[in-house]
Amino acid sequence: MGLDTVELLMAIEDEFEIHIEDEVAATCTTPEHIANYIHSKSNNYKKELIIKKIIEITSSQLGIPIREINKDSNFVKDLGAD
Repeated sequence: MGLDTVELLMAIEDEFEIHIEDEVAATCTTPEHIANYIHSKSNNYKKELIIKKIIEITSSQLGIPIREINKDSNFVKDLGAD
């Protein structure tokens, strides 16, 4: 996992006040994967809202327009995170 991905995950953890274990983080390759994990740990958020916020954070962290990111975008392959 590269620096972009680590910083992205840290921003998501901060936003949702949750810790994502390294083993889980390694398998979370899209906004939807992370949203599923967060939703399974906390029912405080609707899954659709989690995905929306993750996409906003991803856009901000990686400098990619929101319109170019969807729930199935792979952080590394599609969005160029290292």
